[in-house]
Amino acid sequence: MKIHVSLHDTLKSKINPKTYGDKDVIYIIINPDSSVNDLLKALRLSPKLIGLVIVNGRQVGPDYQFSDQDRVDLFSPLAGG
Repeated sequence: MKIHVSLHDTLKSKINPKTYGDKDVIYIIINPDSSVNDLLKALRLSPKLIGLVIVNGRQVGPDYQFSDQDRVDLFSPLAGG
């Protein structure tokens, strides 16, 4: 199953460019029963680095299971003052 992943904020610098290139959207092949947590493991991203996950325009939690061709946006936690 293929999903489209966009990494926002500083997350793009956290993945290996040799593996995924330097693109705005990366395409990941995952198992049909994969969750957000599984995606983070595949990307080697700590869940602590993720503040918000949007799939097809809707906020989802770490246990959300993907469907083929889902569009995923990963955002780092917001900070400021």
